[in-house]
Amino acid sequence: MEINQIFYKEELPDAKVIFFIICAILIEFVILSRVALGEIFNFSQDAQSNSFILSLLFTAYLNFFLIASILFRFKKYFFSILKKPVENFFKGFLFYLLLIPFLILITLSTHSFLKSVGISPKLQDVVLLSLQLDSNISLILFFIVSVFIAPIAEEIIYRGVVYKALKRKFSVTQSIFISSAVFASLHFEFSYFPALFFLGMVLAFLFEKYNNLWVSIGVHFFNNFFASLVLLVLRFTNIVDINQLNI
Repeated sequence: MEINQIFYKEELPDAKVIFFIICAILIEFVILSRVALGEIFNFSQDAQSNSFILSLLFTAYLNFFLIASILFRFKKYFFSILKKPVENFFKGFLFYLLLIPFLILITLSTHSFLKSVGISPKLQDVVLLSLQLDSNISLILFFIVSVFIAPIAEEIIYRGVVYKALKRKFSVTQSIFISSAVFASLHFEFSYFPALFFLGMVLAFLFEKYNNLWVSIGVHFFNNFFASLVLLVLRFTNIVDINQLNI
């Protein structure tokens, strides 16, 4: 009876699932942090590149098993919120176009404020590393993980599970606020917390409004796609000296 309840009982995600997810994300962060050891111990460029590739592969595998277990555990629930993928995915694109000026404004305002109090904001650590690596394989893997894997995985985790679980205990407004704070915090990027928090609130609002995860996946996908596209342009052109990039 207990085995059947574990594998076949259908219900909505709860606090225990949130705890499990946060633990898995912290493990991912530790794995990705291995890349920084190359700078601390002055590893060669090849060693840093290999470490970066291994870190991406490990986190991709971890995400796969994490998402697979979540989808299997709550298959009926996710089937109900993942309908009409094409229609809702491109609906997300339209919302992203509306979001662009707000995200830029929040990011610039945050950086301006930090500079005014003597803090020098920088690009995200993973982004800086991706700009500095010479390995094309690393860049391709970074693009695949950032653009294709991350949007789906993070929307399933933060909106499909965390937000939905919070709604069992809190109001919609409170759940949007808390899930967005979790989303922004677990990116471990202080300089980008306000922009990530705002993005998380919009994504949670869209999920609540349409009860369909593909809308928020679409917004998240195009946000990461255009950001990664800019990185590739910077990486392969001389428009900006990436060695001097510090915002």
